[in-house]
Amino acid sequence: VLVLDASGSMRESDWPPNRLDAAKEAARSFCERLAEDQPGAGIAIIAYGTAAKTMCRMTPARELGRLTESIDRISNLGGTNIRAGLKEAERLLQYSGHNTHRSPSSIAESLRERATIDCVGIGGQPADVDETLLKKIASSNPDGTKRYRWIGDRQRLVKHFNAIAGRISRT
Repeated sequence: VLVLDASGSMRESDWPPNRLDAAKEAARSFCERLAEDQPGAGIAIIAYGTAAKTMCRMTPARELGRLTESIDRISNLGGTNIRAGLKEAERLLQYSGHNTHRSPSSIAESLRERATIDCVGIGGQPADVDETLLKKIASSNPDGTKRYRWIGDRQRLVKHFNAIAGRISRT
C-alpha cells in the first residue's frame, strides 16, 4: 500500500513544481518497477491530508494504467493526519511534514506487525519534516536502524521508490 501525503505542505515549491508532484512521480516509478518485476503483486494507493482517501483499492501491478491514473488524481487534501493514512492502509490490508492530528504511533505499531513501513521525508531540508515522528512510525531493519530516509532531491526520491519496489519483487 502506497500512502502519500497530500496535505497542504506538499504544495511547497522547494521541489519544483511542488512536493506532491515529486511524490506522485516516485509513486508512479514504484508502480512501473513492480509491474515489470512482479506484475501480479498487489498495489493500493491512499492519499491523506485531514482525512484519508483510497485512490485505488488493491490492484495487480500489471494494471499500470489504472494505478497511474489513480496517482494522477491525487490533489491537496488539507491538514496532515498521518494516522488517517495508516489506518486506511490497515483497513485495506484487512487487518483486524508534521502531524497535526492524533498520534499515529499506535496504529503504526499494529501495522508494523503485518507490514514493513518505509517512511520518506521530502522537502527543502530535514527540518521541514517531523523526522522524530517518521522514525517512530518506520519499521526497523535487522541491524536496528529505522527504515526512514530524508531525501533532498526529486531524482533520488524516484530512485529510492524504485529500489523499494525492487526489494519487494525479490521477497
